[in-house]
Amino acid sequence: MKRNLVLSIVAIAALIAAATYLALNPSADGARSTTKSQATFTLVVSRTGYNGSVNMGSPWPVMTVPQGQTVTIHVKNDDPVEPHGFTVTHYLDSGVTLRPGETYTLTFLADQKGTFRVYCNIFCTVHVYMQNGRLTVE
Repeated sequence: MKRNLVLSIVAIAALIAAATYLALNPSADGARSTTKSQATFTLVVSRTGYNGSVNMGSPWPVMTVPQGQTVTIHVKNDDPVEPHGFTVTHYLDSGVTLRPGETYTLTFLADQKGTFRVYCNIFCTVHVYMQNGRLTVE
């Protein structure tokens, strides 16, 4: 009985580690595609936040690009009921509101080095889990 419990805990830990690896290395799961001068990210917004941010640690999501790269972020609201917001400091300070089913694409040149906050700019039921995303321009 104890052995089965230990094996179950080890299996769960391995799944969490694999999910974390894929989340932190988006090119491994197709969420990010990169060419020499362009990086593309996809954020799915739902009742679980940005790409499951309700279940992830902070910061989440994390995107890293070199300075001078063109960045495209596709955002899709998969929540069937409520709108969600999307903002990236410095690059989209005004933010946008996406109603259920809507998409938005932001393309910009990562011209300034630094760490920029990615967050929901409107109040929603999972708002607190959508305040700590990060874009790092190296």
